[in-house]
Amino acid sequence: MTRSETPPSETASFESPPPEIPRPDAESPDSIAADAAPAQETAAAGAEQIPVNINANPWATIELDGMALGETPLAGVPVTAGSHSFRAHMPDGSVIERSIEIDAENRFVVFDMAPAAPAEGP
Repeated sequence: MTRSETPPSETASFESPPPEIPRPDAESPDSIAADAAPAQETAAAGAEQIPVNINANPWATIELDGMALGETPLAGVPVTAGSHSFRAHMPDGSVIERSIEIDAENRFVVFDMAPAAPAEGP
């Protein structure tokens, strides 16, 4: 065998990427899809549908009008125009609730965890 010929047993192998590690309170994709389906059906029964984008910093599990939607970021969630109750379960355990009027110009919802207060020096 010449130097340029490498037997198959000695060829370079590539490791597969490590498995994704779920967040401590992350829901399975199947349960998120099951929870989001009733919310989408409810929205479809209404009048005007607005595609709403929901995000949080660093991330959050979102409820819309009491229905679980899943983890942020969420894009193009169909929501009827009007006032809706949003609840964000933040990773530190805090919950942020907001009532937001959704319309064609107001379709982006963002939740930010309040930064920790700086420690005062002596």
